[in-house]
Parts: sequence; structure tokens; C-alpha cells
Amino acid sequence: MEFANSLFLWGLLAVPIPILLHLFFKRRKTKVDFSTLQFFKERRRFLAHRRRLREILLLLIRTLIILCIVLALARILLQNVPYQIGGKTDVVIIIDDSLSMGRKLPSGKRAFDLALEKAGEILATLKEGDAAALIFLTGKDGIDLTRKKELIQQILDKSSVSGAAGSFAASIKQAESWVGRSQSPNREIYLISDFQSNQMPDKKLPDTDKNIHYFYLPISGTDENVYVEKVELSTKPKIVNQALFVPYSISNDMSARDCSSTRSFNSTSYC
Repeated sequence: MEFANSLFLWGLLAVPIPILLHLFFKRRKTKVDFSTLQFFKERRRFLAHRRRLREILLLLIRTLIILCIVLALARILLQNVPYQIGGKTDVVIIIDDSLSMGRKLPSGKRAFDLALEKAGEILATLKEGDAAALIFLTGKDGIDLTRKKELIQQILDKSSVSGAAGSFAASIKQAESWVGRSQSPNREIYLISDFQSNQMPDKKLPDTDKNIHYFYLPISGTDENVYVEKVELSTKPKIVNQALFVPYSISNDMSARDCSSTRSFNSTSYC
């Protein structure tokens, strides 16, 4: 917590003034005994109790008034507040479009399709005046911050899984640079991925900007998968119109013993 006008904090010295005045001007009562005044003594004791309670309440109110005036003049600035209610929000959505996102989940959907649904849900939460951006993990063309959320939805509808690898650190760095230019009080980065271990960086995912809120949304499912384990590419010169031999190995982590695979070269698929 900080103060825009810290000089006015010297006014806090005036807060105890009502208490000091109360103690200074407090009347000292002198005891005078009269005969046959027992009833009036009991009545006076009751009224004195009510008067003392009223004085304490008035003293508290006067002290709080001075305190509020001083704090208002000093202008409190709250740091690290999660959100500013009513403020605009800028969102960057990072979607993992690597090959691992093409696997099917127990629900029957592909992990990538579920990621697209999550991205659509995030867009649906944005209000008028909010902006959003889209980044694909493999580096495919996305879109910078825009208030035309229908453009982002069009890109999502046309997107597909890519054969390239992705970098979490590079994507988050790009997202931070985009929202870093934003003047909106609420800035968020969403990363939607299955978080494969071979894509994870050696160190913790970057989460350094305290003015940006990070959300990591895992797309989880069964670990069963069929994947290319190794591809050996020869460095020998290639001859035109001659067959090229590319040795590779495929690993099957599924419970089924038999599975089918498809290789694609220059947009031509081979089973």
C-alpha cells in the first residue's frame, strides 16, 4: 500500500487531538451529600452511565473523521490488487497446436478441439471494450490485441494441429510484450496445452510480471499414445527422381496391440 501525497500523513498527528481535549476538559465532580436523596442518587447514576456512553461514541466519531480526512488527502494506492472492478480487460490466449494435441481424449474429442472450446469460453466472458489476442504455440500466425472478437473466433474455427514443435517460453514472452503495451488495468494470459514433458522448459514457466495474471489450463486425458520416437535423416547428397530412404521408429503406448499410422510427405499421405 502506497500514498500519492505522503506529505499529508503528517496530519495523523492530529488524530489524538479529540482524545486529548476530552481528557483535558473532563469535569471533575465534587461529591456533596444530602439527606433523603437516595432515589435521586440512583437516577443520577443511571443518567451518568448513558452520558458516558454517548461521550465515548462522539469521541470515536470525531477521531475517525480526522483519520478519514487525512487518508483521503494522502490518496491511498493499493498495489497488487487482483482486479479493478469495472475496468477493461486485455487477454492473450496461447493455444498449443503441436502434434500431441491431436490425440483423442476419453470423451472422444481431440485435445485440440477441447482447447478451442476453452478459448471460445474465454472470449465469451469478455465484455464490450475488452480486447483479446491469439498466439499459437508452434508459431503460426495469430492476431494481436483487438476488440473484434469475431476475428479471433474465425481464426480458431480455421485452425488445425501443426507438425511443428512449440516453445512455451517464447509464446509467453510474446504475449507479455503484447499486453505490456496495454493501458487496461486488467491484463491476463491464458496458456491452453497438454503440457507434454518434452516441451516443458528446464526451469519454471515464466511468471515474472506482477501486473499480469497468468492462467495455465491443462488439457488432460489418457497417457495412451502412438508417436514417432526417432527419425534418422541422412546428410548424403540427394538425387532427383530417386527414392529416398528415411528410417524411423514408432512407439505404441496404447493398450491395443494393433494400431494404424499415417505418414505425410509433401501433402501426400502413406499408410
